[in-house]
Amino acid sequence: MQILHRFAGSIQYYFDEIADPDRYRPDHCPQCEAKRPLTGHGFYRRTLVDATFDGVIRVRRYLCRSCKRTVSLLPEFALPWLRFSISVIALFLAARLLNGLTLVAAARATRRRTSSPEPCGCSNPSDGSPRIVSCFRSFVSICWAGLRV
Repeated sequence: MQILHRFAGSIQYYFDEIADPDRYRPDHCPQCEAKRPLTGHGFYRRTLVDATFDGVIRVRRYLCRSCKRTVSLLPEFALPWLRFSISVIALFLAARLLNGLTLVAAARATRRRTSSPEPCGCSNPSDGSPRIVSCFRSFVSICWAGLRV
């Protein structure tokens, strides 16, 4: 299970803050409602693209000793299952919807590098558009499929 943690600050500040397992430790298990603090259970890594960052972040994990399940403390700027941060998605949507730009122009307006390897699994588009367009096309198709279920 993932808990979105309201974290205000830069990604570098997040790296410094998350190093201490006691800093944001949940006081109870959100899954079984056990009223004991959770135990620090290491980290997992995930990729993130933000306006000023393109790389891997560590996400703190905790273990409930009662139900033996883990809880991840995901920073709010990194949405579950999405590689792009809220700010990058907002920039793209503003360029695409508010300014009426094409997908390619909106992707370029976000000023993202597209030459680096993409761990998200999106392929290079055959039409020559930036790889970010392919990622957003995948994102939209996943959301659309979820709405039709």
